Amino acid sequence: MTESKMPPTSWILPLTSEGADLASAGGKGANLSLLARAGFPVPEGFLITTRAYHDFVAANGLQARIDSLLDPGPEPASPETLERLSAEIRALFTQGAIPAALEAELRAACTRLGSEPVAVRSSATAEDLPDMSFAGQQDTYLNMVGTEAVLRAVVDCWSSLWTARAIGYRARNHVSHAGAALAVVVQRMVESQASGVLFTANPLTGLRSETVIDATLGLGEALVSGKVEPDHYVVDPAAGRIVSKTLGAKEVSIHGQAGGGTRLTETNRAALQALPDDDILALAGLGRRVADLYAFPQDIEWAWADDKLHLLQSRPITSLFPLPEGMQAEPLTVMLSFSAVQGMFDPVTPLGRYALALIFAAGAGLFGLRRTPETQAPLMTSGERLWLNFTPVLRNSLGRRAIPFILGLVEPSGRQALEQIWDDPRLQPANPGISSHARLPMARFFVPLAANAILNFLFPRSRREAIVRHGERLLDLMQSRCTAIDGDRRQRLAQRVELLPQFADQHLRGALLPFISGVAAGMASWNFLNVLAASASAHADSPAKPGVRDLVLQVTRGMPHNPTTEMDLVLWDMAKAIRRDHASAQAFERNSASQLSAGYLGGQLPKGLQAIVDPFLKKYGGRGLGEIDLGRARWAEEPTHVFEMLASFLRID
Repeated sequence: MTESKMPPTSWILPLTSEGADLASAGGKGANLSLLARAGFPVPEGFLITTRAYHDFVAANGLQARIDSLLDPGPEPASPETLERLSAEIRALFTQGAIPAALEAELRAACTRLGSEPVAVRSSATAEDLPDMSFAGQQDTYLNMVGTEAVLRAVVDCWSSLWTARAIGYRARNHVSHAGAALAVVVQRMVESQASGVLFTANPLTGLRSETVIDATLGLGEALVSGKVEPDHYVVDPAAGRIVSKTLGAKEVSIHGQAGGGTRLTETNRAALQALPDDDILALAGLGRRVADLYAFPQDIEWAWADDKLHLLQSRPITSLFPLPEGMQAEPLTVMLSFSAVQGMFDPVTPLGRYALALIFAAGAGLFGLRRTPETQAPLMTSGERLWLNFTPVLRNSLGRRAIPFILGLVEPSGRQALEQIWDDPRLQPANPGISSHARLPMARFFVPLAANAILNFLFPRSRREAIVRHGERLLDLMQSRCTAIDGDRRQRLAQRVELLPQFADQHLRGALLPFISGVAAGMASWNFLNVLAASASAHADSPAKPGVRDLVLQVTRGMPHNPTTEMDLVLWDMAKAIRRDHASAQAFERNSASQLSAGYLGGQLPKGLQAIVDPFLKKYGGRGLGEIDLGRARWAEEPTHVFEMLASFLRID
């Protein structure tokens, strides 16, 4: 009787059953069932549902005994404690008996499948998920021959829900032990000539356009258990070509043996390619179709026997960094981490992301383009981080000349990463120069920028004062509009949300060009100093010491009108004032920075200390850690870091 005619019960489901979901069949079972229903080459078999596990546990009174062993929970626990708990719980399963009705159903299912050897695989309900993977934490039993062997393997699979690794992993990921359950997959054994794993995206580079295949001789257990160095193939499935092949040593292989079980044999066949080229390409194409079915990159276990490919398992690749919403694997897109440029690696808050998108939308107006935060193109969100889409610039001949220089100034590590893909044919300019439709927008931006930068060089003092005054006026205007908002808390919040894009549309575009010109002039001056320092260091007869280039940063940090330097000097003066005031100094000795922060916000610090800190926070309170993220707390709202800096200064003799 074929599996398609196998009658479904509450304990047994055909592999092609539409009722095989995560709750009833576990992650592995549900995925294999979907593949089988979609027509992929999955070995014939059946599913033992989680209901069977629950009925076995209930019939033997195991749950209360398991709960008593795990109460209190094993976290934090040593590996020795987890191993002891696992051994005690698994012994309870070994001593249990399968209920008679369930056993009859299992025997009938084995009879319908036939007398050939089978593989018995665990399938947990918290397994093979996009955000969590229990891969390798439950047991698999290969080449089981005869019904009695299958029944023992099923009970052993159930007990493997309580391996030391699985108990610890659930505890660390806050998955309830009480809700844990396990299904079992029973399939005809594939006595493979070669087997391995396939990743439909390159897990090392993150490229979704590449498929990576690891292959070994015999059963895949040798690869999964780390006993063998496999062949490694990288494939471009869209182009139908093998990008690279590295043959592994393949010192050993695992095969089924007569009477059941497996044997490990030495092979040492490093010169033999485990999978022929045609089958490598066919397997990569098969993997691409599986990924399309799930609409997510997949980690697939496969086997090759009698010149036929079989799929043994598919699960999401959980290690890939997510793509921005709507972005496809092709064409190749190059993005630079905005957070890396800013030196902040925490997620950017939704408000911070929206505010920065507003700035980029306003910046598009400098090129004559009308954009909103939603339609601006350069700034993208992925993994709650911001990314700059550099692809159009890299595909422009002029942009390729400018990017290495710019990245060398603002993000050297980004430049080093870019060098790895610089010669990729997909990133080469189609035509030299600037296209005709881009010339006018570019002129609208760069001509005024150059004019403003020249004015900055000619009249540095007056231009700096004008740019700063304009920025201060905008800050004061924004502050006054926020202060004028009335109503309850929800109403005030709603009005402020509406105020931000209105203010950006009215004032931000006009402020951007002078600001950018100031940055451009400053960076040009900075680079000129570095060139002079490098020249001085290069001349053999120069009295300059080899470390003269390091002096550039020291000199520029000490120049007037550097807010960061000025702020540090104010903090130093504050620290000296605290030393002179006994009550203030005592407050630092007796309280942590967070306690001092809470005292300041509540007006409960010593009077002298409150008076020392007040002027600083009134002037610099709008600053903060990761301050480019508008959604982060400012020092005026959470001044703990200010008190930490003061405490650090107070420790300096």
